Amino acid sequence: MDVCRWALDVDYPQRVTATGGRYQFQDDWQFYDTLVTSFDYKDKMISWEGKSCQGMKFYNRDRGAAIMGTPAR
Repeated sequence: MDVCRWALDVDYPQRVTATGGRYQFQDDWQFYDTLVTSFDYKDKMISWEGKSCQGMKFYNRDRGAAIMGTPAR
């Protein structure tokens, strides 16, 4: 998250939304194993995905940051 915030030059979001649940394992653990969170800023957004149990890779990596968008004007 910090790397994305630094790259986008943002501080605190105007709104944060999140959804998640226990999808990978059906046991008595009470904490989510999948969480998708959006941090909304005035003209930018950061989307964070936590998938601690499923092992799915994005861009052939286990973790990291990908910054996508259009050039600043």
